[in-house]
Amino acid sequence: MNIRLATKDDMPKMMPLFEAASRGLREMGVNQWQNGYPQPELIANDIANGVSYLLEDNGEIIGTAVISFAGEPTYNYIEGKWLTDEEAFVVIHRQTIRPDRRGQRLSDLFFGYAEQLCRERGVRSMRIDTHEGNLPMQRAVERYGFVRCGVIYLDNGDPRLAYEKPL
Repeated sequence: MNIRLATKDDMPKMMPLFEAASRGLREMGVNQWQNGYPQPELIANDIANGVSYLLEDNGEIIGTAVISFAGEPTYNYIEGKWLTDEEAFVVIHRQTIRPDRRGQRLSDLFFGYAEQLCRERGVRSMRIDTHEGNLPMQRAVERYGFVRCGVIYLDNGDPRLAYEKPL
């Protein structure tokens, strides 16, 4: 398995992953990634900004995630407290694994890759957020060593559980 940057040519293979994730969340009763989110324009922007990564197995795309060092404005206010006061941190967004490959701890590969990028850049904090009903993601981030720090709010006001892993 390998992780690489996504290109615009990958979009047709990426969008079904997001659609499957949306369906899965809806089936769990979780109102996350609904109503067309993430939009193709957002994914295209992630790719253009060089923050969209793919997990491949024998050349087949089985997962995707955004790994960004550009900051996250919605993390400026938290009900709770971040573990560190680091101004520079990596944020992981829009992570999903193909449904038939879930349960194999493949999210750990993205977390490990993000951690490696942090160490290469001298960044000492990883942050992520998820919906309170997204129990599989909560288990994945906690298993990897992220600690729940509180609640952040998206631009539309929706709350998300906020996690941090100091490095």
